[in-house]
Amino acid sequence: MEGIVEFLGSLGWIADPIGIFGAIFATIAATYSFKTRKALKKQEESQKAIIEVFLESAESGRTRQYEVCNIRRADLTRSEVNGYLGTIPREGDSPAYRIAYMITPAYFKELEKVQTDADVKRLTIRCTEAELDQFDQRALEELSAALSDRTSLPD
Repeated sequence: MEGIVEFLGSLGWIADPIGIFGAIFATIAATYSFKTRKALKKQEESQKAIIEVFLESAESGRTRQYEVCNIRRADLTRSEVNGYLGTIPREGDSPAYRIAYMITPAYFKELEKVQTDADVKRLTIRCTEAELDQFDQRALEELSAALSDRTSLPD
């Protein structure tokens, strides 16, 4: 028994460096944890941000622009945007709308930028006059006016 106590006593020289390294490691781990928590909170706030989606046509020397929906960044997907656009009444008997820009690499690149860049708060869907005219103009104007009047929107 005395030999064991003597052996453990001889290990004391290693206990101090282990304690110091443990304290350093704990400090590094705590710092990393705080930084990670801060980054996650920032990302969470970014995902809650409201993105304004616009249809825009710039032909014949005039620009027509309509705000068509507001979507949380976390919910901003191609299918979600298509779903919102699908709810806007159309002129005539057309069961579906068609916007050529929405199948281009430029649109997908812009959509990805809006999804990932916290500073970007707007998605613009570029249209021709004919593509914009396939929607009921009165419905577009009313929708855009309601969305631009932020006081009428629920929190």
